[in-house]
Amino acid sequence: SPADNAATAAVIERVCERLGTGLARWIGPDGYRALLRRALDEHRDIHPDFAMLACDGNDGARIAEAVDRNGAERLLAALESLIGILINLLGRIVGEAMAIQLIEQAAAARPAGTPATPSREH
Repeated sequence: SPADNAATAAVIERVCERLGTGLARWIGPDGYRALLRRALDEHRDIHPDFAMLACDGNDGARIAEAVDRNGAERLLAALESLIGILINLLGRIVGEAMAIQLIEQAAAARPAGTPATPSREH
């Protein structure tokens, strides 16, 4: 449904932005852009819609169009594949365990200026 597609696009955009923000913190903005370009080059065969992503918080319209065109499940699978490629590339440099830890920390990071949301658990 259109609502599901919009929600999926928002999730993909948020994950991409968090990866960008978090990884740039560890490897610098230039290092992150180089890593992303290499990952996207390897990923292009898996999903061409991801080839133009910057993962900088400005990909919303492109991601929404790709989800509408290809479906939510396919784009979520493509995101999962991209994250796997990022882990593989980082793993060649810092080892797989550290690469996974960096990706997990980056994905959990909040973009700058985003307030923390209070826990709903009591």
